Amino acid sequence: MEVQSSKGQLQTVASLRKLLEDTLPLDNVVYAFGYGSGVLSQEIVTKEKADDSNMIDVIMVVDDAFSFHQTNILLNPAHYALPFWTRFRKSMPEVWATWWQRHSVNNQLLRNPRVYFNIAPGLKYGVVQANDLVDDLQHWNYLYLAGRMHKPIVPILERPSPALAEITNAQLQFNLPAALSASLLLLSESSSFTNIPEETVYTQIASLSYAGDFRMQTGAEDPQKVRKLVQSPGQLERFRNLYSDAIRLLEGQGMLSITKGQSNTLQWAWDGANANTQSALFKSLPPVLQSEYDSQKSQQALQKMRNALPAIVAPAARYQSLKGLITAGPRKSWVYAMRKLSKGLLKR
Repeated sequence: MEVQSSKGQLQTVASLRKLLEDTLPLDNVVYAFGYGSGVLSQEIVTKEKADDSNMIDVIMVVDDAFSFHQTNILLNPAHYALPFWTRFRKSMPEVWATWWQRHSVNNQLLRNPRVYFNIAPGLKYGVVQANDLVDDLQHWNYLYLAGRMHKPIVPILERPSPALAEITNAQLQFNLPAALSASLLLLSESSSFTNIPEETVYTQIASLSYAGDFRMQTGAEDPQKVRKLVQSPGQLERFRNLYSDAIRLLEGQGMLSITKGQSNTLQWAWDGANANTQSALFKSLPPVLQSEYDSQKSQQALQKMRNALPAIVAPAARYQSLKGLITAGPRKSWVYAMRKLSKGLLKR
């Protein structure tokens, strides 16, 4: 494993791409990105302390999930929770894949949030159809992949196509501005005029998709995970780059100003009690978080948004975890869950 402790990126893009090329069928993939502690450091890592056991987490965005799984299950039947007897008959994986996809995609077996995770040696990959990703980026119905893309990721494959253009547009025009607006509104609750370090803003952004997540509440995740997502090597610069367009938009509208504080840290200032500012920020939120903004009832609107976040995140997190028992299989899901749990508990 190549360790780049100054930037905190533990895997090169070339090594990640080769891993996918050697493992999975990629003809149907329009976009793939890496995330998690096996790709980007979530602590200060040195060559002596690097943990080679970290699973590589990847999201594969495909044109057609059915076609991808139908091909992949023939190449990698061991990645799926196949019945034992199917492994002895060449035709059965394809039959099983057809049944599984028809029941999971067209019916209700594996809906919400429409991400199908498989576990291979050293690799956990989620497969999502491009239109489902765009829907989550625009509407936050699940805030699952949209929440993952609130934080820095490592693009691995980007194949020019209308689908990739839609994903890019949804991320830049909807998902990132909404995450920034929601976080500024939440940080404004306790102060009429807010002047805080940029790190606090990014920490609030990183926490949006963990609101109500049972994994954080039960110790299945490191309790310091959100802080590390922002403070680990290279992450602050990645957050700045990720949100640069959304920040410039608010600065251009006169709603936000950023100045250098002590030790060259950046301070964010905005008038959190200004009715026009609050109204504009609310309007940039997805419909599921919007309310009819009334300056006389701003606290009720903010509380409604705060309550809505865990109502979105919690069921999606529970459903996705249960879905892993079907997509990856009970044994591999249990081993992965215990590994996550032990890492979380050890950090408490």
